[in-house]
Amino acid sequence: PSLFSKFLSKRYFLTKGKILDLGCGNAEYVRQFSNLGYKSYGLDISPNILQNDDLQNVELADLENGENPFSEEKFDYVFSKSVIEHMNNPMSLLKISHDCLRDQGTAIILTPSHTYHTLY
Repeated sequence: PSLFSKFLSKRYFLTKGKILDLGCGNAEYVRQFSNLGYKSYGLDISPNILQNDDLQNVELADLENGENPFSEEKFDYVFSKSVIEHMNNPMSLLKISHDCLRDQGTAIILTPSHTYHTLY
């Protein structure tokens, strides 16, 4: 997560701002982006996310059903890694991303390529 978050910050997230990690899991990217100077937020469906006492901006949410406790917030960046392919309703994640991005904001939504490993 450290190298990849640094790459994203140099290539796509060019100014320090607010970033929302959708499906943040154990919040490793929330922490990494915070360490790089971003105001980082995270959402995840797992109740385990609430056990991260060191993180103030991480909330429980069912993205599948459009839940977004940060719906009143606007973010410069939205990040989601390896989440959308697990959803029955992926449009919900895209709608949340769109709705909470500032004008001219950037969303990076990643999904694994199953053909990548067969090519190499």
